[in-house]
Amino acid sequence: ILTFSVTTKRATALVPKGHEVAWDQLIFPARKQQETEVRAKPNSLHSRVSASLITISGNQFEIQFSSKTGKMISWKLGGEEVLLDGLMPDFWRAPVDNDLGNKMPERLGVWHHVGEELVWQSHELDEDEGQITYRVNYLLPQVNDSKYAITYTIQEDGSMHVATAFEPIGSLPDLPKFGMKMQLISDLDHFEWFGKGPHETYWDKQTGAKIDRYSGTVWDQYHPYVRPQEFGNKSQVRWATLTNSNGLGLRIAGDTLLNVRVMNLLNKDIDHTPRPSPNRHTTDIKKRDLITLNIDHLQMGVGGD
Repeated sequence: ILTFSVTTKRATALVPKGHEVAWDQLIFPARKQQETEVRAKPNSLHSRVSASLITISGNQFEIQFSSKTGKMISWKLGGEEVLLDGLMPDFWRAPVDNDLGNKMPERLGVWHHVGEELVWQSHELDEDEGQITYRVNYLLPQVNDSKYAITYTIQEDGSMHVATAFEPIGSLPDLPKFGMKMQLISDLDHFEWFGKGPHETYWDKQTGAKIDRYSGTVWDQYHPYVRPQEFGNKSQVRWATLTNSNGLGLRIAGDTLLNVRVMNLLNKDIDHTPRPSPNRHTTDIKKRDLITLNIDHLQMGVGGD
């Protein structure tokens, strides 16, 4: 990425010297550096299957899935639990003011709880040299029994590639977004990302944001809109990390550019509460002892069109 910046050469009555008046960025194709394979200890990746759990473990990590739902229920790094609620599909975003103007909750409301009410159908566990693949197949009863699958591929070094497949059935309204969400312990409070920033950006709200490397706390990403609503998304993310004070944590990267959002809240805290429920305001938002991580492929813009 090549960044051009135009700044003032001298101070005037209103503008100081060095003030940026224009900028632009050119993105050049980059050849991916050949990674040197670093092998963990021989045969360090193992799986155990019981009536209730599927456990995949290696050197310094352990991941558990429910055998009955396929949901990730535990993720330990160096013996420390970092997961509160595992990765699940997420098709809904809290409406912004412009969404209420175009009646988005009524038009697209069928997607609101789809990711929370999926129905397990089957699962498969495959072991190969140096990796274990776990695939879970679901039906989405709220949207014509559409099909959804999650495939976790776990390597010896503890890295995990997550792929999703969605097969819509019949006529369905537009998707508010297509992504996944999870909840993590609040200790992973240091957030760093390489993408658009430092402020929130969206599909139709990103022209004024540079691609760069940014960092801050999770709570720093909160924007106190008068009415709680969607906030804090980071677009065109190449990679992002969530770490504790010792540097322990997670690194997120995609096969394509990602949208990433972190917050010390639950999605329901910023969701729209229709009448006759009372209106909510900034003062109703209370920081929670957790981190919600949203990893999205795409989500709709915020312009209301």
